[in-house]
Amino acid sequence: MNDDDFIELHRGEDDSFEFAEGSVRPIQPWKAKLIIWSTIVGGIAVGTALFLFFLTLFIYFFVPIVVLAAIWALVRNLGGHR
Repeated sequence: MNDDDFIELHRGEDDSFEFAEGSVRPIQPWKAKLIIWSTIVGGIAVGTALFLFFLTLFIYFFVPIVVLAAIWALVRNLGGHR
């Protein structure tokens, strides 16, 4: 840590604390754009991962159960008429 990591407060005239001038550095524009774009790209990546996870879950879990249930119902219906 260095001296730039601290925010200095000074006591105002009415015993309230105020930020010292120059103690808070504004964020640079390129850092702000980097944060915004990394948040957007990260959100897209997480959304894509969740979408693919649930798509895979649907294809490999629910579709086979429905197919097996349909085959089972077809076998029971056709086998019951004999």
